[in-house]
Amino acid sequence: MGTYVEITLAGNASADLLNAWITGGFEAVAHVDRLMSIFRPDSDISRLNAALPGERIPIHPLTQKVLDVAKDLHNLSGGIFDIRCGSNGTLDLGGIAKGFAVDQAVEKIQRLAKGYRISGVVNAGGDLRIWGNDKIPLGIRVSDRQHSLIGRSIALATSTVRRDETLAAAAHLRMPQGIPLQKPKTVTVFANHCLMADALTKVLLLGTSK
Repeated sequence: MGTYVEITLAGNASADLLNAWITGGFEAVAHVDRLMSIFRPDSDISRLNAALPGERIPIHPLTQKVLDVAKDLHNLSGGIFDIRCGSNGTLDLGGIAKGFAVDQAVEKIQRLAKGYRISGVVNAGGDLRIWGNDKIPLGIRVSDRQHSLIGRSIALATSTVRRDETLAAAAHLRMPQGIPLQKPKTVTVFANHCLMADALTKVLLLGTSK
């Protein structure tokens, strides 16, 4: 997915168990990348993009789940959220798959750690999921004005349009025209799941920027 992933855990378990669960989280992220990366020729998305008209392509249930969410967001946003890129309608889940990968990592860690009191942070390039009661250093202060969000499960994602687009020349395109956003802007969205937070940052950027 073209980003660094960091997983931090704390709780009433041995270091060996915590490290094993962290490895499981990374494996979940890698699985999503194998399924949905446009840069992998054998991924579900690449095979769909290479399919001939009318050809049926079997895909993994997780890929289908993300495609279904993308379709719902497209309809609910009036077409603002659109995973099609370019004039030939190439599919690209880059605006939503990273958040989904974070959620998959959290869910796998929580399954592996069932019965233990575990807190954690999964951070994929600024898409974060935080859960548990232990205070884990984040480098940020997270609150909802009245109550600290530490101790609850929360996801957040940030998307930015930079003045210098050398790092993300096609990161935010207004579809179906494919026009890149120009005005510098940053939005952050809090949600229950990182998939939704990640996707809604694009809706806010594309719906309010020119």
